[in-house]
Amino acid sequence: MKKRITIDNVAEKAGVSKGAVWAALSKSEKNIRLAPETKKRILEVTRELGYQPNIMAQGLNCRKSFLIGFFFSESNWHVSTQLIRSIRDICYTQEYSLIIYPSSSLEEERRNLELSVKRQLDGMLTIPFISDDGNNGDEYIRINRDMVPVMQIIFKLSPEIPFVGIDYRKTGSEAVEYLIQKGHRRISLITFSNYKVPLQGAGIFSHYEGYMCAMNAAGLQTEIYPASCASNTGFNSGYEAAEGILSSSYAPTAVIAKADSLAYGMITRFKELGVRIPEDISIIGCADDMVFPECLVPELTNFSVPFKSIGDTAFKKCLNLPMDVSSGDIYLYQKFEKGETVRDCGNISMPKVKEGVSI
Repeated sequence: MKKRITIDNVAEKAGVSKGAVWAALSKSEKNIRLAPETKKRILEVTRELGYQPNIMAQGLNCRKSFLIGFFFSESNWHVSTQLIRSIRDICYTQEYSLIIYPSSSLEEERRNLELSVKRQLDGMLTIPFISDDGNNGDEYIRINRDMVPVMQIIFKLSPEIPFVGIDYRKTGSEAVEYLIQKGHRRISLITFSNYKVPLQGAGIFSHYEGYMCAMNAAGLQTEIYPASCASNTGFNSGYEAAEGILSSSYAPTAVIAKADSLAYGMITRFKELGVRIPEDISIIGCADDMVFPECLVPELTNFSVPFKSIGDTAFKKCLNLPMDVSSGDIYLYQKFEKGETVRDCGNISMPKVKEGVSI
């Protein structure tokens, strides 16, 4: 059996102490400083001997577990999956292990928080669970204050805990401005029914504010369609709301959807009713909250979520790593993706539907 290479072997061949080897291999800024040539020699010997440091021992040496937890609601499966990929990638570069804690209820989230504290995580990233019954904001505040750094992502529960998210107000405003540039004047917003509840709605409320601000600034009448939050997905909610949008006396020429799932639900129902997109009605999505097959046509015009930037920024800020951003809460911008669901128009009349279809 091949003899296991130890830190003593590396130290002996490099002509340094074990402490110097730890310092060269550790990412902790609290370790002793090494001359660049010394660190280079240690790393070369490490590669030459094939030495693999013991992460647990390394953690004890610098008082770190090299574990970070990600907490999220199971109802946000697509958003959470995208963020897991992003956080996982930066964990690899920083030699951290990621532990995920999905929750389907407030009680399950509380249990996950208790378990994570026992694991002595170095940090917690969370899309907090929010329901009609409340939230675990007080518990997160206590943990962040007394135990482990906590970083809120997407949904902001408390101003006492750092936050990284999206400037949805800007997105809502820019969606309106883009449609106005394309000649639209009757622009509806389809969003979720909790859009007027700042805490529960979070980005939903901010997006609504952006829409209202831009429409009022342009002197245009507003029209809101609150989609049900009770449906299994935003797709179902958009599908169910489509007929009401068509039968409205407001007669919109364009609809802004808070989520892409709402947009694709509407598009599916519109197609069944013989409504052409974008010839009869234009649609913009404002959050890629679901994965849709690339073969779906028309391709949705939308604002994409910068999941990688959110994950990277939240990880670095939580662990106090160097960043190119200022301190305090961080709001990132969505990227506009021009698709095929918006047309230039003057004044579009109400779309016609197939005969025999009641709307």
